[in-house]
Amino acid sequence: MIAKLRLIGDEKLDKVGVPIASATVIPAGSLVSYESGLAVLLNAEAEDATFIGVAETASKDGETDPMTVIKRGIFEVGVVSAAYTIGAPLMYSASGLLAATANTIAWAHEDTGGVSVTTLNVLIDVPLLGALFTR
Repeated sequence: MIAKLRLIGDEKLDKVGVPIASATVIPAGSLVSYESGLAVLLNAEAEDATFIGVAETASKDGETDPMTVIKRGIFEVGVVSAAYTIGAPLMYSASGLLAATANTIAWAHEDTGGVSVTTLNVLIDVPLLGALFTR
């Protein structure tokens, strides 16, 4: 899934550099998980606890420099076809799209007025999730 950035608050607080393995390829706009100290593509519904954000920069095969990941912002993403209301919790689904259910990684940032859509503006706030950044 490729997310398009719509709005970011603080350029310094809302981004983080994340190490990446040299054989890992992550396109810009991809949802990223943080596993064993490295950035990887989010690819499973149960990875909500390791979700770290959206890749701002791409990582190509052979690169080992840390990639920039956006932890907090509003993004346009692909969603499972449905109607959404503001604040609806969304999770990563096996189809590679976000869907309304448990294991929240984002929230709907618009109301579709009862109309089913396949793209949606969502709020991603990784520190608010309380998994990687705990109190």
